Formats: sequence, structure tokens, C-alpha cells
Amino acid sequence: MLLQAQDTPAWVGPTMAISLAIIALAFAIIGIVVAALGLALSRQLKDLRGQMAGVQDDLQRTMKSIRKGAKDIRGVTALVHDQVAGFASTGEELRGKVLDAAEHVQTRLQDIEALYDVVYEEVADTALDVAASVRTFRRNPVMRVMRRWLSR
Repeated sequence: MLLQAQDTPAWVGPTMAISLAIIALAFAIIGIVVAALGLALSRQLKDLRGQMAGVQDDLQRTMKSIRKGAKDIRGVTALVHDQVAGFASTGEELRGKVLDAAEHVQTRLQDIEALYDVVYEEVADTALDVAASVRTFRRNPVMRVMRRWLSR
């Protein structure tokens, strides 16, 4: 096919030039907006970096405090462990002494019980002897005569 040259109307050229100018202006506005957004984003990133640096400093101080606290806790834990061990050993000693004392008291109670049995037997024998002596004394004829004589 052969290309045929056709005459284009006169309004097409200026319309195309205007539309290209509008498109170029739109791209220029887009570029300006993107540049403004980039600048704003850059400022925000700078602010964010500053804030992050502050947070990092705070975290470092916090970690130092935590480490110091952990050392203090280790010291307190060691102290508590020593105290508990001391209480445990004291409790064992005290328990041993209490058991020894209880054994000693039990031995003494057994001795007292044996002494009580002996004293009871002696008192019972003596009471029987006294009762027998009193009976014998009452039945004694000399005593009867004296009692009668004293009663008068």
C-alpha cells in the first residue's frame, strides 16, 4: 500500500502542543511532589535516627543497670544462702541437743521411777510394821491398865 499524505487540520498541531505542555507540566508537578516527599521523608528519617539513638542510649543505660542489679542480686543470693545454711546447721545442732536432753530426762525419769518403787516398798513395809506395832501396843496388857488408869 502506498502512503497517502493527507492534509491535517490546522487545530491538530496546536492541540497536540498544548497537550504535550500539560503532560510535561504534570510530570514536573509529579517530580516536585516526589522531591518534596523525599525531602520530608529524609527529615523524618533524620528525626527517627535521632530518636533511635536516644532509645539506644536508654537501652544501654538500662542494660548497665540490669547488669549491676544482677550483680547485687548475686551478692544478696549468696548472703541469703549463707544465712540459710547457718540456720540449718544451728537447727541441726539444736535438734541434737534437744534429743540428748530428752534422752537424759528419760533416763532420769526411769531412775526416779525406780527410786519411787523402792521408797514405796519401804514406806509400805514401814507402815505395815507401824500398824503391827500399834496393834501389838494396844493389845499389850500393861498398856490397857495404863489407859484405864489415865482415863480415870
